[in-house]
Amino acid sequence: MRCILNPDTDTRIHTDGILSHPWFRDGASDDEVACLMRGHEEEAWFKPECKEDMARDMTAFDILSFSPGSDLSGLFGAGPGKERVFVGEPAAAVLRRVEDAGRKEGYGVRREGKKGAGPVYVERESGGIVAKVSVFKLADAVSVVEVVKGDGAEAALFWTDRLEPAVKPRALS
Repeated sequence: MRCILNPDTDTRIHTDGILSHPWFRDGASDDEVACLMRGHEEEAWFKPECKEDMARDMTAFDILSFSPGSDLSGLFGAGPGKERVFVGEPAAAVLRRVEDAGRKEGYGVRREGKKGAGPVYVERESGGIVAKVSVFKLADAVSVVEVVKGDGAEAALFWTDRLEPAVKPRALS
């Protein structure tokens, strides 16, 4: 962060320097880095080719990146509405409630990832995405739920009426 916030433009690190730095790449292939840096049109948020949100434990960098003060998304383009919630329960319980909420509304529901532990996609019959829900384990009984909402009034209404209550009942204060 010190290199990014350096006021001296001659010595400040630039995007190319960040992308090529070994700390940033940390085992990521060129394809994975390209996937992370891709534009954020609505459909790009929901493509399963981006494996960065498949079930895994969070790192310190993940936790820091959730802080509004360190949000660098403006450098890479804005995406559709997102919500993040800390919950006091395992990911599996949250994902089950998300699936139930989608099915009750008549949407198609599918999971990605190994053993169904990746994000849950809630989809219209026409194929449009209503929401993508990813759950990241912080500790045994604490998770971070990230919801990327699809565009339109239908997706907003689904979040307010069904998905938010399904995700937040055990939210940590």
